[in-house]
Amino acid sequence: MLNNEFVKQAARDSYDNLVYVRMQDDGISASPQFLALLASESYRNAFDDVIALGLYNYRTHYDNQLRQPNSLVLYEKYSRKDVCRLLNWEDNEDSTMYGYKIKYNTCPIFVTYHKGQEISASTDYDDKFLSPELFSWMTRSKRTLGSGEVRKILSQHESGLSIPLFIKKHDDEGADFYYIGQAEYIKGRERQTTIKDEAGKDLPIVNFLFKLQQPCENDLYTYLLEQAQQ
Repeated sequence: MLNNEFVKQAARDSYDNLVYVRMQDDGISASPQFLALLASESYRNAFDDVIALGLYNYRTHYDNQLRQPNSLVLYEKYSRKDVCRLLNWEDNEDSTMYGYKIKYNTCPIFVTYHKGQEISASTDYDDKFLSPELFSWMTRSKRTLGSGEVRKILSQHESGLSIPLFIKKHDDEGADFYYIGQAEYIKGRERQTTIKDEAGKDLPIVNFLFKLQQPCENDLYTYLLEQAQQ
């Protein structure tokens, strides 16, 4: 983040391509641009405020029992960009992540629980809680038990693949998802099935049953399951 390599070019342009640090063989040092800015008292004061806020947020949200080994905090809200950063992905891949993506032995899953009527038939996945600790999840369509990404999930117990689950109630909530916790697929409960496309044709899809490491907190569980008021 501090050397501006994680963010996309459009974001770099909005920051005037400011690079905070330089990474060299002998270590990390502040860039000349950053040092010049720090010479301004008003900039230094604003910078100190940002650091103080960051430390406060850390103590408030991360220094507690809900913090997970992957730097995520149960039931906090994250964007796809946040998740890429916190899972230590090299680049921000939020625009190509969609419902899930497997990379660096992680597979973050993003679910919109109550989908809008405008959604296409082939992406109207029947993702749902069966209980506070069991979640039924569908891969994207045109996948079988022999598909590469499906095999990676099936080998989770051997590879240690991390599957963090993120859910938002509906699209009106914006781009952020609640972090529900780490999911582990239950062996023997994977199922090859089908989903219909817009023309009524059956497309292959795989259904997994996940068990959460910690059952979803009751208030959030109830909130997510409730249908929106008509």
